Amino acid sequence: MASNRRYFLERVIMIQTIVKEEKRHGKTQTWIFDNIIRLQHPMSRSTFNNYMCINAKRELAKLGPNGLP
Repeated sequence: MASNRRYFLERVIMIQTIVKEEKRHGKTQTWIFDNIIRLQHPMSRSTFNNYMCINAKRELAKLGPNGLP
């Protein structure tokens, strides 16, 4: 079960990294979602917004190397 959580958090970090990189170039989150994220990772806007609110790096660190809390 912990491996599912780990994969989920890694996916969230990947999407957050894309958003962070594109925002550095002056693009809005709405533009990033519509033109990049939605095409690469099909998801709803509310899921995308939820992903942006998760502190995934901290939660991944709490899981530890074995994927256990």
